[in-house]
Amino acid sequence: MTIVTDYKQCRRCGYERADHEFDCSTSEESIDCGRCGHSAALQRMQEADGKVSWIQTVTEGAGALGYQLPGGAFVVRYLSSDEDVREAEQWLRKKLAAGEVDADSAYLTRWNQDKEAVDFVIGAFRDVESHD
Repeated sequence: MTIVTDYKQCRRCGYERADHEFDCSTSEESIDCGRCGHSAALQRMQEADGKVSWIQTVTEGAGALGYQLPGGAFVVRYLSSDEDVREAEQWLRKKLAAGEVDADSAYLTRWNQDKEAVDFVIGAFRDVESHD
């Protein structure tokens, strides 16, 4: 199994470095935007008789949460509801106050449907340079 990871432009907010994964064995793929929270996936389903069908799943997203643990990896969560954004805001404020996440890298966004744009709730967007 070979999986290729790269970046693609988000269909929703236009961010040019949304995470894209493509499985060369199955042709399944997914794209997740760390700026607006939009996610889309194409999944291959094979039935017992060998018939193949495809399922496309799209989550419009309500925002995204990004942070780096001190000395650790950068984490991005794609939020799917306004409630997720509220919970993420409470969680992030608590972690920032306790020094448990890196304040310079932490951000929380909310998708603004009226403006069709991303609003920053906490921090500023950190463009990740690579998948490393």
